[in-house]
Amino acid sequence: MQTQVWLEQEWQDVHLLWDPSRFGGVESIHVPAEDLWRPDIVLYNNVDGKYEITTLIRAEVFFNGTVRWMPPALYLSACRIDMEYFPYDEQTCSMRFGSWTYDGSKGRFLHTAFFAQNLILIRLFSPNANFNFHAMGYAPELSRPLHIDYAADLHNFGSTIEYDVISVSAVCYDRVYQHSPHPYPEVVFHFRMRRRTAFHTFNLLLPCVAITVLAVMTFMLPPECREKISLSITTLLALTLFFLLISKMAPPTSLAVPLIGKYLLFTIVLITSSILLTVVVLNIHFRSAETHSMGKWMRCIFLEVLPPLLGLKPPKQVGSLLSANSTNSLLVVPFYQIRDLIFMYFLCQD
Repeated sequence: MQTQVWLEQEWQDVHLLWDPSRFGGVESIHVPAEDLWRPDIVLYNNVDGKYEITTLIRAEVFFNGTVRWMPPALYLSACRIDMEYFPYDEQTCSMRFGSWTYDGSKGRFLHTAFFAQNLILIRLFSPNANFNFHAMGYAPELSRPLHIDYAADLHNFGSTIEYDVISVSAVCYDRVYQHSPHPYPEVVFHFRMRRRTAFHTFNLLLPCVAITVLAVMTFMLPPECREKISLSITTLLALTLFFLLISKMAPPTSLAVPLIGKYLLFTIVLITSSILLTVVVLNIHFRSAETHSMGKWMRCIFLEVLPPLLGLKPPKQVGSLLSANSTNSLLVVPFYQIRDLIFMYFLCQD
């Protein structure tokens, strides 16, 4: 996940105290960040190897020793993607921030939710003369996880093309490492995002549904229709193209296979089976008695096993049909003769 943020940080520096009345009422000044002590807050789960903030803008220093620094940063963090309900999916990505050097006995994070509910801010306790965090020490009562529902200011957020940010929450907790007797405080921001579905609905889902309906219609064609294979193969190629497109959209690290991918794969298997069965049906349909003879296994299956299961009755014998035709012919010939005689009789009377 690529994120462009303003990471606002605030801490106390006892070396930067002055009396505004002695300096013309000046209460704050802007100092280059290179000339100040800065907390080494880094993004733990980055994927590009850039832990530190590269753009060092000026920091605002107040008369009471408060230093406020809000540098812009471009982070590239790791995120686990779940594409099961693509394109109607929601993703939750996290960004883990923490100090690279100072553990919980020297400093701790506080969020401005303690003071105001509308800003994102990381506060650290003030350093002493040796630039170590002091005054508070390690407080066990603060070691419990602190959950904040509204952890970011999204007023200046520029929406992305593909996702909408639903909410940003944060949790502050202590992580214990084996090499340190004290835990290291961390702040984890959780970004909950929902994918925009209009593009994928009109360019992916609707064509897939139309092609699937066309694939189902191939089963309504008669088995002897030779164009059935051409239509099935064309549908199979279209479904394969959309399946490859979905595979390209889904990242290789996805936790699940998209349902639409399973749907297309099932349809591809169905159409492939239809093509194979159509080839067998056409092969049998266009056989004749002069070129092929029915095998014993085929006669047993199609004339003895399948007809009772399908409710089919055996056809009448050829001899009975011929006798019925001959009988009909004997009955019909006297009728025509009688009709002609009657017609000639009335003519003679006239």
